[in-house]
Amino acid sequence: MALVLAYLSVPFLGQRLRKTDILAGLVCYAGVVVIATRGAVTSLSFSDPLGVSLAIGSTVIWASYWILATRDTRDPVVGLFLNFLFGLPVIAVICGLTEALTCPAPGPLLPPCMSGSSKWGSRSCSGRTP
Repeated sequence: MALVLAYLSVPFLGQRLRKTDILAGLVCYAGVVVIATRGAVTSLSFSDPLGVSLAIGSTVIWASYWILATRDTRDPVVGLFLNFLFGLPVIAVICGLTEALTCPAPGPLLPPCMSGSSKWGSRSCSGRTP
């Protein structure tokens, strides 16, 4: 994602790229092509074109968010709350339309939840801050 941040800082922030940035991008994205094609680079037959598109698209969206957030003058906690407040209904609608909103079995989630609650709970009860 750092590479996408560097590339998007050109149109968003007016930054300039160095030759090493461009070379790094070529090497990194060549590696992405090798992994996505499972080594069959010359055929350009992607194992999962939708997955590759979503992965690359998410890096562009996330990097754009980071760059635009640098210009946000709100209190960071308020900004983060508002981002989640407006994003949650959108995600809920998308999950509802695509039937992707499922609850996992509680078995695998129980140990991390208990571990986290005991660590945070014991610290707050003892008066220590995490």
